[in-house]
Amino acid sequence: MKKFALIVIFLIFFIGCGKESSEEVVSDISSKGISDELTSSIDKERNTDSKGKSSAELISERIQTEQKLIWTANIQFQVKNYQNGKKEIETLVKAVNGYISTENETDNDYRRQNSMVIKVPSENFRKLVEDIIGQSSYLDFKNISSQDVTEEYIDIQARLKTKREVELRFMAILKRANTIKDILAVENQLRIIREEIEATEGRLRYLDNRTSYSTINLTFYERTGRIIRSRTGFFSKLSKAFRMGWQGLLMFIVGLGYIWPILLVIIALIIIIRLISIRNRRRNK
Repeated sequence: MKKFALIVIFLIFFIGCGKESSEEVVSDISSKGISDELTSSIDKERNTDSKGKSSAELISERIQTEQKLIWTANIQFQVKNYQNGKKEIETLVKAVNGYISTENETDNDYRRQNSMVIKVPSENFRKLVEDIIGQSSYLDFKNISSQDVTEEYIDIQARLKTKREVELRFMAILKRANTIKDILAVENQLRIIREEIEATEGRLRYLDNRTSYSTINLTFYERTGRIIRSRTGFFSKLSKAFRMGWQGLLMFIVGLGYIWPILLVIIALIIIIRLISIRNRRRNK
């Protein structure tokens, strides 16, 4: 009986240990499987981009994607009348659904000038450029340039698609995660991939905006010739001379205000030298 009891106790202990070790093995296998899936998803996201595609696929995507061009024009010209020219330019910009993003007006003795940055829908870019130049009396220069961002746009779209697929894989893995360690690991990767998706979408929106609206850097001016008129005539010159002389006197007085301590020291020295000289004369007499 004692031997039988010992055998039963031994079997119970062996079965219990075997069950515990088998649960540990299953847990390790489950955790390892989730880790492998995470690693596989991360590698897929990092190693996949549009450059990994075949040339035929890239050509097909370029054909399907409208060409993305960023147009920019730099224009400067003279107008006969500043106010009339400004009103006409503002009317032309509104007529093509454009807008003036920045404006800087200056006025000096020889010309009145306005520098504008105009945003216009790309389909109306050429028309507005020609209409604006039609307001000039003398064209200083006109430069038009374009930047092709089609390849970058397609590349970003491909990356965004891959990141969204990886996000879906992470969400599926998160549903099967059992341990806190696995859950935290998956949630961390989800946070990272979502931040990257937001940044990529922001870059796409930026390119869409730049290609949808073109930019015109415009400078127009009117020569006023006030300096030329002021130089002609005796009385104009005389009036200017009196003004400059008065300003010079004021500047001299202001300058004395800065050096009055030095003047006091000089005056004191002169008085002392004068007194010593008078005393010496009296002694000699």
